[in-house]
Amino acid sequence: MSDDKKFKTIILFPSDKNGCGFHRTFVPFNYLASKSNYDCPAMFAFMFDLNYLARADYVRFQRQVTVAQTKIIKEYKRVRDQMQSKAKIVYELDDLVHGIGAHNILAYQFYTKTRRNNLIEIFKMSDIVTFSTQFLKDFYAQNFGINNSVVVPNFLPKFMWNNLGKRDKYNKGKNGKLRIFWAGSSSHVALGGDLEFLVPLIKKTANEFEWVFFGTKPPGLVDLVEFHNWKDFYEYPTAMDEINADIAICPIADTEFNYAKSDLKVLEMSAIGLPCICSAIGNKKGPYDLVPNLMTVENKVDAWYQAIKQMEDPVNRMKYLEAGQTELNNRWLEDPKNTKIYTDIYQ
Repeated sequence: MSDDKKFKTIILFPSDKNGCGFHRTFVPFNYLASKSNYDCPAMFAFMFDLNYLARADYVRFQRQVTVAQTKIIKEYKRVRDQMQSKAKIVYELDDLVHGIGAHNILAYQFYTKTRRNNLIEIFKMSDIVTFSTQFLKDFYAQNFGINNSVVVPNFLPKFMWNNLGKRDKYNKGKNGKLRIFWAGSSSHVALGGDLEFLVPLIKKTANEFEWVFFGTKPPGLVDLVEFHNWKDFYEYPTAMDEINADIAICPIADTEFNYAKSDLKVLEMSAIGLPCICSAIGNKKGPYDLVPNLMTVENKVDAWYQAIKQMEDPVNRMKYLEAGQTELNNRWLEDPKNTKIYTDIYQ
């Protein structure tokens, strides 16, 4: 057997070059290719190079849902079957498409019956479906009979995050004010979104705390918060670390869409040395309710204010930071047990 026969080829079609495309395609599969016998080319154009498809072991599609994309995946399957190729079709999803709220700026991409039907059709064409959370796996199994699925949790790569959060971060605000950090995209800040319930608290305490936002300017709060623009994803960890916040907040609305979310934000904040205050939602179904010993709080202004005041105590900060970092230490991409989740799928 020649050496090239030992390699597995996974043709990747990422959803984007940022966000979930970065976290769940580029980083993990580049790492897989660097440490194991995998060839993992990523493509943004749907190409039908029959020779290349013939030698592929897997073709992985990520979050494609349009009519055109569905037709292309169907054509890949037809060509594969006609060629009697061994390539398996894998489909990857990390959001509850059937539960996306109308307030979400990405809703137009998914919020039609046609696109939701396309998703189910793609699931059924696929040999394997990978989800980011157990909630997603259970939802699509129970509601649509999708049973060919595997959970691949979100992991953080040590090479980007492990040397951050080492220095003393606390009491960096003016006059000893607590610096409260939030990071996120514009999908969280619209009316009805994850931050809406906190807006009155931010306005009320703008002089008591330093509110620091990274990535998105919250409407109506621009003059009350410190703001930092998005960075390239490879610069993102260091940029957040250098903001020198005291604590982080992870608020999410009580919606089915958020029940399906992962705890990625807690992993990131823990990596830069920040204890988190997180939303408790969904009768213990929410992503932060599933992590032991985090500070989880109902989405009520008074409850969040009291939680923030508790975080002024350095003993409490350390207690809740340790809870987040305990989870983080189980979720490094480079941990062999986590890498094995990928290699068990792509055998």
